[in-house]
Amino acid sequence: MTELVEEPRTEVVELSTGCLFAAGFDSIERELVAIRRRLARNRARPDDADDLRACELARAELRAGYRAALRVRLESFERPLDSLDVALIQAEELVADRLPLRTIPVEMRDALRERREADYAVVLYTLAGSGGDSSATD
Repeated sequence: MTELVEEPRTEVVELSTGCLFAAGFDSIERELVAIRRRLARNRARPDDADDLRACELARAELRAGYRAALRVRLESFERPLDSLDVALIQAEELVADRLPLRTIPVEMRDALRERREADYAVVLYTLAGSGGDSSATD
């Protein structure tokens, strides 16, 4: 009888995650092109300036999330990562681009404060040292 060997879950997750990131980047880029085209033609909609800022922020956050996903995949080869490890990596990548931590669920930020206080403090200290504002942790 041949024994079935189950493929690692990370391979499946990574493939579907890669597709999601690609679709997200494509969608944001299409929206940015449309907004910039309207602005260049002096046919701006009332919300275009706000939408442009929101799209640029979303693209930066997605880029940080993509880097975090790549780091998680690489670091998980060394040792298994738990959800707090992943949240800490996500926070580090957001801080690297001086972005708010709003994409990390509040429950995970609270868990980091409670269970990984020293590691999380280093991330927040880096944020404060980079000139980030205090709203980044909200």
